[in-house]
Amino acid sequence: MMKIKKFPQSCLMITKGVTKLLIDPGNMKFEERFLEEWKTATAILISHRHGDHCYTDKIKDLGIPIYTTAEVAANQLALKVERIIKEGDKLKFGKLEVEVVKAVHGFAPVMRESKGEIFECVGFMFRDGKSTMYFTSDTIAFNNNFEVDYIFAPACGNCVALDGVGAALYAKMVKAKKLFVIHMDNTAHVFNIKEIKKVLKEKEVDFKILECGQQVKL
Repeated sequence: MMKIKKFPQSCLMITKGVTKLLIDPGNMKFEERFLEEWKTATAILISHRHGDHCYTDKIKDLGIPIYTTAEVAANQLALKVERIIKEGDKLKFGKLEVEVVKAVHGFAPVMRESKGEIFECVGFMFRDGKSTMYFTSDTIAFNNNFEVDYIFAPACGNCVALDGVGAALYAKMVKAKKLFVIHMDNTAHVFNIKEIKKVLKEKEVDFKILECGQQVKL
């Protein structure tokens, strides 16, 4: 059984036995109290360089091994990266197997001015021998042959990631039994939560929108 605890935006702590993996600890709605739990992580996995997924100032001195992409390492020089990861890599932490998979970060025109375009983004598949949990990161839909039990994905749209319809159809494509919606804490993103819920229900997807502090067991 995997335990997943939700922090703001896309940050998750995945626990299996004594292993704790901290995924995308970002600056969105950050609170200092989070550090007490973040410090207990076995490793930190970062999918891409945006600040809402990588809060360098808060994680650089935690002394926890960091696994991330070459683009993150090149842009966040203060991070002490344990290993550069890329699509296709497989990692093992205790009883958790992690596969680094493709992600396609969307592009919003404002990224041109802010130089925030992402050229390297990855997702993660977590397997504990019983089930597969898929963390998509910020991605738009792309063709693949993934088959998973649970999917943790955005539904905010705004050019950068899946919207409600996309999340529903993508979850069905990868044959997920349940969709957990994350990445909903950026106030710069305009979306209608009621409309997202309506779309997910209409598409007959079993879903849950996770709030900060909530924990699920898979």
